[in-house]
Amino acid sequence: MRRTGRASARPASPAVRRSAMKRAVVALAGVCALALAAVSILAGIAAFALAAGKSRYDAGQYSASARAYELATHAMPDALGRWKAYFGAGTARLKAGEAAAAIEDLTRALDLVTAQASPGEQDPPGEQDPPGEQDPPAEEREVSDECKVRINLAIATMAVAADESDPALAAAGYADAVSIIAPCQDEESMKVGKQAQESQNDAEEEAARQEAERRGEQGQEADEGEPGEPGEDSEEEAGEQDRELLERMSEAERERREWDEYDKKFGSKNGENW
Repeated sequence: MRRTGRASARPASPAVRRSAMKRAVVALAGVCALALAAVSILAGIAAFALAAGKSRYDAGQYSASARAYELATHAMPDALGRWKAYFGAGTARLKAGEAAAAIEDLTRALDLVTAQASPGEQDPPGEQDPPGEQDPPAEEREVSDECKVRINLAIATMAVAADESDPALAAAGYADAVSIIAPCQDEESMKVGKQAQESQNDAEEEAARQEAERRGEQGQEADEGEPGEPGEDSEEEAGEQDRELLERMSEAERERREWDEYDKKFGSKNGENW
């Protein structure tokens, strides 16, 4: 009898399967090679940009240094220390007098460096030192990467606050700097924190002084008379003068009448008695 329908497909031979697997492995190897090449290129660009940023910073070319570090921020992965690129860019911009732009870079650097810190590098919140163990003095404590970023970020924040014409706004900026540096207890950080606190106190005192002057001026204006009562003191003085003048006139009139009566009784006004 004749069979109808399609014949079932024959399984591939071992040779065919090995050939297909080989082609897949070769293709995967090519993708991996491309990825590694891209990573190598990016790493090379990042390394070159970091080196260029540092050399230009050392030469005092702060704007050029910031541009080089900015290139590194785009080429460096977070896992390879991308915070260093933002830290370098922010520090260079701070030296170039661009404090507001420096704050943006340094804030990004702080986010990255704190995110990359392993749990073992930070003390759990609320953990107490074992009995007999105390932290070393501030001058002996090493400045951590995080505190390096915090120091420059606090300095940039103080620089922006110093440019504020309103002492109340300046005080708020200095208070932000105090909060930024507060977690760090090394000697350098504590110096920056002390400076920020003193500047905050000075700005608050100046704000209070200006407010007192403003209130004093308002009180002085109120003493000079409310609207609708201009020159009250001057009117009182004028009224007093008018009263004195009327009194003198009345007294003179009274004396004149008395003299007239005297003259009628005793003769002329020259004293002769007829």
